[in-house]
Amino acid sequence: MADTLQKDVDVAVKNLRKFGKGMSKKELQKPLTKGAYVLRDGIKGFVPKSKKAHSRYNTPKLISRLRAPHGRGVKVATYEPENLRRSVSVLKFRQSRSVFVGFKLDKKFRFGGQNVTYRGRKVDGYYAVMRMELGAAPVRKGVAATKGAVGTVLIREIGRMAGQLERAIQIQ
Repeated sequence: MADTLQKDVDVAVKNLRKFGKGMSKKELQKPLTKGAYVLRDGIKGFVPKSKKAHSRYNTPKLISRLRAPHGRGVKVATYEPENLRRSVSVLKFRQSRSVFVGFKLDKKFRFGGQNVTYRGRKVDGYYAVMRMELGAAPVRKGVAATKGAVGTVLIREIGRMAGQLERAIQIQ
């Protein structure tokens, strides 16, 4: 089963590479995106949910290497429960033809002075990056749990795409 599955994937990837040079980035990302959404949902199930809101503070330095005393920091952001779970998303970057699944960071208010509250659609998974045991464990568990489903979706979508390309070539 595993050998035939791997052979099918290899054939599909070989066909895509052959036809992929003339395809746009959007067309190449389409089958990968469907698999990435399945993986994203699997990872979200393993991300822990906090019971209370957390805050991030900007602590000005008194001397070059010493932090300010407790209570002197300025509240920069408030993170509502389930912020980290909502920050797991499918990421598409401008210069890459690939699709990634990871924690979305809010770059806009990262070092701003105002207090930003992350709730609803606004997310920032900054603390998953700082604490690797928090960020990596749910990802590993989610990948292990959804490996078969993602593979099935990718094979189906890539096969469908290869069939469409083959029919388009035969028509011409």
